[in-house]
Formats: sequence, C-alpha cells, structure tokens
Amino acid sequence: MPMSRTLFLSRHPGAVEWARRQGLVVDQWLAHLEVAQVLPGDTVIGTLPIHLAAQVCARGGRYLHLSLDVPPQWRGRELTADELEAAGARLEGFRIEAEEHLPRDATRTREAFLQKLPAQDGRSLADELIRERRTSAED
Repeated sequence: MPMSRTLFLSRHPGAVEWARRQGLVVDQWLAHLEVAQVLPGDTVIGTLPIHLAAQVCARGGRYLHLSLDVPPQWRGRELTADELEAAGARLEGFRIEAEEHLPRDATRTREAFLQKLPAQDGRSLADELIRERRTSAED
C-alpha cells in the first residue's frame, strides 16, 4: 500500500513561507492541483475552491484549509508570512461532500432551482423559504 503524502497547494509566496515557518512536513509543494493525483490517505493543504475540496475528499483525501481573518484593507493583494500570522493563519480540517449536481439552465427561475434542493425535513428549500417569509410577515 502506498504511503500517504502531504501536498501543500499555493501560488502565494507568503503562504509557502508561513507553512515552512510552521515546520509543516510537506511532500510536494504545488502551485496547481490536478485532483486526479490525490490518492486515498493523502492530505491536501491550501485554499481550494469548495468543489475541488469536495473532490479531494471524495477521492479519500483529507483537506486542511489555510484559514485567515483578513482585514478588508489587506484583501486583493499578496500577503507576507508575517501578515498571514497577524491575520490568524491556521489549518482547519474539513470533510466536504458534494450534493446533487443541478444542470445549468439559464431559463430556470430561482424558485424552480430552489424547489429541487431538499430541506432538512424532506420539504424543498423553496417551501422552507416561503414558510420563513410568511412567519416574518406575521410578526
């Protein structure tokens, strides 16, 4: 059985430097991830879009998100390792599972889209939103 690997995914030098300062043991430093290269038992660290993180989990990988509390004035620019530290950089594990994939249909109304999403009790999400609107209107 192959050994599990740790993959650190970032195209940001500050994030790579932050990870190195943390003493993370990383097998591969990547700027881009092909999800097909993730093997069961692998750990992927980074800031993946949710659909890619779900694919990592579906392949038997573990996803650790590099989470930050970024002040508004720092958004949209490269952050240094020191700034990442100041923004509370931390690794948080997530188990993500994709729900039903709904086909793209530009003519579908919002309500028709919501009607296909299940709510907790088996009703549609649209039914739940309508109930919430009625409840708040009565208050």
